[in-house]
Amino acid sequence: MDLSWMYIYSKYIILLASRTHVGLLIGIRILTGIVTGPGSPSAAIPLSERSTVPPLSQAGSNFGIIITTPLMSITIEEYFLGGWPSAFYVFGMLSCLWFTGWCRFGYNSPDQHPRISNEECRFLKK
Repeated sequence: MDLSWMYIYSKYIILLASRTHVGLLIGIRILTGIVTGPGSPSAAIPLSERSTVPPLSQAGSNFGIIITTPLMSITIEEYFLGGWPSAFYVFGMLSCLWFTGWCRFGYNSPDQHPRISNEECRFLKK
């Protein structure tokens, strides 16, 4: 099983837990934080001195928190899809869509990217 299926299954587990019991949901979220927590600081390490991707990635993460927090409050307050579980339904499905796009347009190296020129590839490998 590759990681993409594991990601999608993890979202469904959170959705199921949100309907089953709040304690189960909290436990799964704590376990997710413990497992994924070490990845966040390692993502901030620049690959090279001229790289702007890690700071932009961190800024995007913070921007996402700023945007999603009020949206979650609105969906919960409006009792959309059953109240507080709607935060997990809506943002779980959005994250699955984001992951699908990331798998479609992301590549492991510049060599594998179909739309990158040879000049850009050489520059990135310096």
